[in-house]
Amino acid sequence: MRSCRPCLALSWMAGVFLLASSAHAQQSSEYLVRTLTGHRGAVYAVAFSPDGAYLASGSFDETVRLWRVSDGALLRTLNGHTGSVLSVAFSPDGAYLASGSADRTVRLVLERVGFRNSHAGMQFEEDRRMNSEVTYIPAGKIRCYVTGELRDDKPEEHVRQRVARSLVEEYGYPKEDLALEFRINVGRARKRVDIAVFAHGQPHAQENIFLIAETKRENVKPADRDNGVGQLKSYLAASFNAKWGLWVGSELQAYEVVVEGGERKPVDVADIPPYGKTQAPRITFDQLVATGALGVVTTISTRTKVCRRTKRFTSYSSSSSARSTTNRVRRARCDLT
Repeated sequence: MRSCRPCLALSWMAGVFLLASSAHAQQSSEYLVRTLTGHRGAVYAVAFSPDGAYLASGSFDETVRLWRVSDGALLRTLNGHTGSVLSVAFSPDGAYLASGSADRTVRLVLERVGFRNSHAGMQFEEDRRMNSEVTYIPAGKIRCYVTGELRDDKPEEHVRQRVARSLVEEYGYPKEDLALEFRINVGRARKRVDIAVFAHGQPHAQENIFLIAETKRENVKPADRDNGVGQLKSYLAASFNAKWGLWVGSELQAYEVVVEGGERKPVDVADIPPYGKTQAPRITFDQLVATGALGVVTTISTRTKVCRRTKRFTSYSSSSSARSTTNRVRRARCDLT
């Protein structure tokens, strides 16, 4: 009889199945050991640690999760990628964990869970040097991109974090000028703005808001009674110095507040301006490249496409069919007629 060895099957749902198999001379059998759940999207990659005691999994939800094989406990959730995690691998000594993502980055972290390591002394020294790079995030929490604080791991929070990251890394707004779930006065009511961007260097006060972004789950429509674009427009109306608005849900809509007849009015525009600019950049035909017989036109950065029917730009993820909210923030509209 050959010794039993574990094997593993992936699920296109948000879970990982652990299977054990035993083989005899003429027959074999398999049985389910346990199902590991916690990912909020399809699981694309898994890897066992060298000693077989731990399992790492990468998912469409942009996280790497570390599990203990013996009891299926979730030990750690590693955030940082802004695209689906497509591959994970441990170093031969189990000290490092690498992950590759659709965001075109590889992240390397030092794992300190307690893998058996013949170079324990050297690993301890590395731990002290790299301690600031590896932090523990409890299950059910994610780390805020703006403040570094732990926030509840919810679908709408992932959208908020991706948009905040895009405002900083793609649009160039200083992180210190952003505030999440900032309270403002709307009439007699107190409301929370998902993301408020303040005039640079000014106190975080309602009168200093420059841009308001409302971020919703991807199934929320613009016409939604409670969370649609009407909510954003009411917040813009209550913030007298706000000039720009961004609504992200099932689609993306941008607004510029203009004054007409003495009244402030949000007007649908192509995009919000980058930091330090007063207008959004214009898309020119020189920036467009045809990509096939389907009539799809993309920018050189492959982040937006134009629909033949509506002739409007909408963003998509170039690495997979799944849409990324971060990529959808960089969208423009263009009338090709």
